[in-house]
Amino acid sequence: MLDEEKIRGLLASGEHWKAKEMVQGKLSGTGYNPELFESYGYVLLSMNDSLEAGKYLFLSGSRKDEYSVPIGLFLERYGGDNIQHIYHTFPKRAQSSSYDDYPGIVKQELNELGYKLGKTKKTFDSHGRPASAMDKIIGCIMISVFILLIIGFLVGAFNGIKYLWNLMIT
Repeated sequence: MLDEEKIRGLLASGEHWKAKEMVQGKLSGTGYNPELFESYGYVLLSMNDSLEAGKYLFLSGSRKDEYSVPIGLFLERYGGDNIQHIYHTFPKRAQSSSYDDYPGIVKQELNELGYKLGKTKKTFDSHGRPASAMDKIIGCIMISVFILLIIGFLVGAFNGIKYLWNLMIT
């Protein structure tokens, strides 16, 4: 998995970017992984990127004392009254995961903030509601109108070319 000693060694020697790239490489190859989120948040915190660190530390579920300020900063900035406001900031790995994959403390804190979350990503992506039958009908009507406009344009273009051709011949 991730060599925490190597990461801390890189940070201690001032090679923050190397540590960041190492953790980023691991993040890109896994799903929702709280331990990697904590490592990445820790690296970002060591680089004084408190807001971004707060996001990853929040999602990690780890609540060490040193994490309270960046997590608080993140929640203050993005903890609006709509789940989409904060959810949109989550990394793709967290967005594509099931709500059940989130650590218990993360789910609890999101609920305490007033977010009523469902069990799957689809609940997040559909703004809390599935598409209704009326939404589907309106979508079909819009597609039909678009297709009719294209057909009308093509017929008009064909008739225009035919008219110009007739003018040139006579």
